[in-house]
Amino acid sequence: MSHASRTGKIEVGKPILVDGFTVRYELKCSPGMRKYFSSRDMFVTYDADMSDVPEALLLIPFLSSVAPIAWSLGAELRAPCIDVEFLHALSEIKESFRRFHPAGDWSGEVRGDRIVDTSRSYRASRRAILFSGGVDSVTSAVVHRDENPRLVTVWGADLGLGQHRPWEQVSAATRTFAGHRSMDISFVKTNFRTFFNSYKLNARSQPSFPNWYSGFQQGLGLVGLCAPLSCVHELESIYIPSTHTADFARPWGSHPEIDNHIRWGSTQAIHDGYELSRQKKLQVLAKYIRDEDPELSLRVCWAKGANCSRCEKCSITMIGLVIEGLDPNHHGFSFGPQTLSYIRSQLENGGFNVSHTLVWILKEIQQTAYPRSHGIEESGCDEFLSWLRGVSVESFRERPGHSVRKSVTRFLENRPEPLGRTLRKVIGHPFP
Repeated sequence: MSHASRTGKIEVGKPILVDGFTVRYELKCSPGMRKYFSSRDMFVTYDADMSDVPEALLLIPFLSSVAPIAWSLGAELRAPCIDVEFLHALSEIKESFRRFHPAGDWSGEVRGDRIVDTSRSYRASRRAILFSGGVDSVTSAVVHRDENPRLVTVWGADLGLGQHRPWEQVSAATRTFAGHRSMDISFVKTNFRTFFNSYKLNARSQPSFPNWYSGFQQGLGLVGLCAPLSCVHELESIYIPSTHTADFARPWGSHPEIDNHIRWGSTQAIHDGYELSRQKKLQVLAKYIRDEDPELSLRVCWAKGANCSRCEKCSITMIGLVIEGLDPNHHGFSFGPQTLSYIRSQLENGGFNVSHTLVWILKEIQQTAYPRSHGIEESGCDEFLSWLRGVSVESFRERPGHSVRKSVTRFLENRPEPLGRTLRKVIGHPFP
């Protein structure tokens, strides 16, 4: 990396509290950095008054999303002040990213005009869970239900801000889940995925993950949104539900070596459920369903308010539920006599986006025992699993349909702005 790019600067001013609930961040960039950001500043809207939150905590949502950008670009990120514990955390997280992506530069730095201690500004005794309604977060909520955790659901994480109807569905489902368990909720709305140009950043990064969010923002950026909430709601711990286990060897943006370092004031993040694979989480949920909640609903569809029952995420979840002796129709899905043959066809013909994560889950399903005494034998599960156990799931990534999908994605991501953003809007991408 050239000396010129090492001298790049990204500067954020004091957080602007618009109405007590919305925090805006105005940034200034040196010329070489501007192409990595859109014309919009970042904002976060909370459902609680943030007027008494210290400035250092209000800045953490912005710093959490922009720090990896600055590190990877060799830039200096400067803020008016930084919480001392969070600054130490960033140093540790930067080293984790360096280990995950050794080919990167990682020479950027985060600096504050003032380093402050916010640990005495609030009590910390309560728990929270980042909650989407999917398998990972519902498992965390079930496992920790005796702690009465607060559920934090973010509009702007897996649903774009233009998806009003899906968000209404998601927020209603969160309220129903929380209401049945006497849990409190915090709703957060933010453009933290779109105020920067993730497509420019994707082009600089290794092809180890689907997008910038998954690779660098899903842990640090998502948890960082909770910093102001921790002061208002006295949060000691924030659980971020795991995606993988130690058996998944590829780098990912949410990982114990990232999430467990995140801290500020008197609050610590916890990467939760890393010891449980996806099927083992479904086993936990199956027991909970039989013992306490026979109609427990899951929402696993990405960028949708309800399950489509056709995509790869819905498909692997339905397979997992059937293996555990559960009828997917009772848990948010539409599962019929032809569902498993449809899934097989999609896998064989390249109709699914077969990610490394999907391969990892399918490999576990190949090895999972299937009880034949649950009464759903007519679904064709015996035949389907017999077929699945006899194929190489890695080969699904090389099917023609999957290759075409990758080519289209690469084309859309490599278009110059604003053309690329316009094309992505036309095809309905939730995060253009």
